[in-house]
Amino acid sequence: MNHLEIDFAILRNESNEIIGISFVAQPQTEAEYFCARFPSGLKTKKSDIEFRKGQMVLTDETEGKYTVELNESDFKEIYDLLNGDKKLKLEKAGFLTPGFKIILANETQ
Repeated sequence: MNHLEIDFAILRNESNEIIGISFVAQPQTEAEYFCARFPSGLKTKKSDIEFRKGQMVLTDETEGKYTVELNESDFKEIYDLLNGDKKLKLEKAGFLTPGFKIILANETQ
């Protein structure tokens, strides 16, 4: 399996709290397919986000896996954000290549 070239970013508000995460493909075919397909896969349950020992693993049934290494504090805060009771929204990200972000519904970035 090829290494996916994806830019990962943690989105924070003025108080430095995590309000979302962003994934934008670099100009690499596999990464572009992954970032284009992953959001719709979340809706159809063909994509998933798992948390394992300091890692966030994005898996798409067709396009493969992308793993992000996180420090302990970011790991906990992102885990709580994605698994909590706050309303989230999925938005497009990136300009020249596909991307997406998962962000609190009441935030803009």
